[in-house]
Amino acid sequence: MIDAAYVSRVEARLGEVLGLEDFRVTSARSVSSGLSRSVVLLSATARNLAGECRYAMLNEQQDSPVAPNSEGEFAILRALMDHPQIKAPAACWIERDASATGNRFLLIDQLPGIAHPPELLKPSYRDHAPGIVRESFAILGRLAAIDYASLSLPASHATPEPGRIWEIELDRWEQALRDSNAAARPVTAAAIRHLRRSPPPVPDRVTLVHGDYRVGNFLFDTSGVTGVLDWEMAHPGNPLEDLAWYFLPHWEFAARPGLAGGYLSHEQAIAVWEECSGITVNPAALRWWTMLCHLKAVATWAAMRHIFTRGISDDPRTAMVSYGHVERQESHLARMLA
Repeated sequence: MIDAAYVSRVEARLGEVLGLEDFRVTSARSVSSGLSRSVVLLSATARNLAGECRYAMLNEQQDSPVAPNSEGEFAILRALMDHPQIKAPAACWIERDASATGNRFLLIDQLPGIAHPPELLKPSYRDHAPGIVRESFAILGRLAAIDYASLSLPASHATPEPGRIWEIELDRWEQALRDSNAAARPVTAAAIRHLRRSPPPVPDRVTLVHGDYRVGNFLFDTSGVTGVLDWEMAHPGNPLEDLAWYFLPHWEFAARPGLAGGYLSHEQAIAVWEECSGITVNPAALRWWTMLCHLKAVATWAAMRHIFTRGISDDPRTAMVSYGHVERQESHLARMLA
């Protein structure tokens, strides 16, 4: 709840940790409340700042059944401040002491633009949307061009061997499926066996994978893409994972099936991505990562269903977001296995 007492605590804490004199919040509004985080947008002034500054506070939800990886996201965003071509928000502070404001939180710069995917189909964006979607793939390509080992990251963010990436990610998502009692589902189990029997080609280098790159997770306005959001699933890996995730039918517009972002064929998107990444897409490798991404989607939504049906959470959104999604992903896996 945003009230005068909360604003006062925020002013005191941020003024202290950011070194801002006479820090004053001029506006504060809650814009979303997810399963793991609530987001508060702040505008503020300070004596030693020129003009108004804008921040987004990503507050961890207390007793959330889904724990965000704020530490990892903070480290990644700090490293990406050296790479403005990726358009990630600057990470300003990570609050580890919940007693300061009532929540642990990640503080980032507030970027302009909107993220709501259906806006891309509205008449007001008719002349701009194709370029926006094209730019989103260009940014993803630029991300893939960065060698993970070159990023300024803590020692805990070690660079894995390129030949182990596929196994690390398959192990991660198989364990997630086991945790949700979904690994034994016939189609899912068959897909896991197939992926283990047929590893993908080894990439030339390890890159930073966003982990959830798609429409809805980048900001835009009529000038183009203004920012890339939601880095909490970022990890070292094969850049084809991000490309495969963006291509999943789940993120397509129903009125424009087969078009990434509603405007580009996969061939057009890949051409943009290859030009900006310097990497040539291996079709067999992309197919492997596409199947892995369907498994990842099954694991994600099976986890939501699990925490609701087991009474871990009584938030109905944990059931609503998974309704039918698991089965649809498995139908895609079945077709790939046929």
